[in-house]
Amino acid sequence: MEGSFNRPNRPFFAAGACHILAHALLTKLDEELWYAVFIEPKLNFSGMHVFVTNGIIVLDYHGTTAHETYIEHYVSKMQRFFPGWQCSFKRLKISTIGKDFCDMYKHRMPDQYYRDPLPRAYEYATKLLGDHA
Repeated sequence: MEGSFNRPNRPFFAAGACHILAHALLTKLDEELWYAVFIEPKLNFSGMHVFVTNGIIVLDYHGTTAHETYIEHYVSKMQRFFPGWQCSFKRLKISTIGKDFCDMYKHRMPDQYYRDPLPRAYEYATKLLGDHA
C-alpha cells in the first residue's frame, strides 16, 4: 500500500483515490451547484471512477473538461480497453468518503490508506481549481 500511496498525484487520484479527490473538490465548491458522479461499469467490467460536475464542467485528477467531452472520451477509452464496455452514471447523494459509499462501491475509507490522503487531496484540489474556487 505504501507504493500505491507514493505515486504522483495524477495516477494516485486517477486510480484508487478518485473518491477522496472528489470529496476534497466538493469542500471547495458550491455544493448547491456541484455534485459527485460515480461511473459504474456493467457486467463486472473494470473502470469505475468518481468525478465532480455541475452538469457543464467535469473536475477530476486531470483538471477541468467540458461535461460531454469528458463522458465521450471516458466511454470511448474504456471501450478500447474492454470491448463491449458499458456503464451507468450515478449522481451521488452520499459522501464519497463515508462508510456507505465505500462499502457499497468497494472503495477505501481515508483511514485505510498507508497515510491520510485527505491533506494531499485538499492540496491537489486547490491546485486543480486555481482561480475557479
